[in-house]
Amino acid sequence: MLNVQNTITRKLHWGFLAVGLALTACKPTDIQVYQVPKEQHQPAMPADDAHAHGMASMGAQRSLSFQLPQGWSEKPAQRMRVAQISVPGKDGLDAEISIVPLAGMTASREDIMNIWREQLRLPAVDKSTAETAVNRVPISTGQGDLYDLVSTEPLIQEKHKMRILAAVYELEGVSWFIKMSGPDEVVSNARNDFLSFLKSLNWSAPPAPSPATASASAAAPSSSSSALPQWQVPPHWQEQNPPGPMLTAKFNIKDDQGKQAEVTVSSLAGDGGGALPNVNRWRGQLLLPPVTAEELPKLGTPVNINGRNITLYEMEGTWAKTGDPARMLVLSIPAGGQTWFYKLTGDSQLAAREKEAFLTFVRSVKYPHAH
Repeated sequence: MLNVQNTITRKLHWGFLAVGLALTACKPTDIQVYQVPKEQHQPAMPADDAHAHGMASMGAQRSLSFQLPQGWSEKPAQRMRVAQISVPGKDGLDAEISIVPLAGMTASREDIMNIWREQLRLPAVDKSTAETAVNRVPISTGQGDLYDLVSTEPLIQEKHKMRILAAVYELEGVSWFIKMSGPDEVVSNARNDFLSFLKSLNWSAPPAPSPATASASAAAPSSSSSALPQWQVPPHWQEQNPPGPMLTAKFNIKDDQGKQAEVTVSSLAGDGGGALPNVNRWRGQLLLPPVTAEELPKLGTPVNINGRNITLYEMEGTWAKTGDPARMLVLSIPAGGQTWFYKLTGDSQLAAREKEAFLTFVRSVKYPHAH
């Protein structure tokens, strides 16, 4: 019990999702209880960094409990997850369930579905198709969306198609993503248990605040757009509203020859997942091979951002989004317990010309929670 609590404390210290475990065993009928800390800040999440990037915005303090079906076992939750569960199959195959809460999500069903379709190497679908494909299912005491997607290619061990069976449940401004993924046959066989698992989810009511806490809360500024960074945008950049799923801001750039680039702003709690996995994810977006930890330092160039030496990663490749040659510049800046990601991506020549404007933009950012 003590070891579990220590693990949870470390997660809280990261700034990722927090977990307070009340019960430790993983028997089929055990009830697992998680504490989700009160939200401190609600920036949106990075779309294409989605899964990397993602920061875990948290909702009000609540306890999440559930019942595990026979044979399922809990694993140590990593990064943004409040729970991670293994679902065994045949021949040594297994699927995995993750539970992630995100506050302030603005993604549509089309956005969510296409993020997962991209993971399965499936073409994107339009809004109408996405709306038709989503089913409503019982979750806890209410109802939520159920997504069921399967790849057409053998993506697992080059032998098994991959299936994603995922539910999204909205609760007081927080979107809870409960996602099972793995070999098609394992996920398909576990479908009924997954649906029962969704029904077993239970979020307890948050504890009533003490009079002192209530008074302090009333005096404190609320989480709103005023809590987001402020910046000066170059006049030729066009802001996109809404910015897209899991992004704080997005700006489109287009020159008189029709070449295009974009600047995105996103954030993650804590260190944002670390430099190496993020750099390799960005390289993947340019269809570049991953690098090792030993190779990583050679890829960055220090730049001065308001008196701080920040590593600029600049790379060229083929943009997976368009299939065209592209350049990408990325800065990761810790501030206020979060890591903010500024990324310029687009036509190679245009992105090179926009480099100084990009750096000037990042230097103009003021973080309200940075102390």
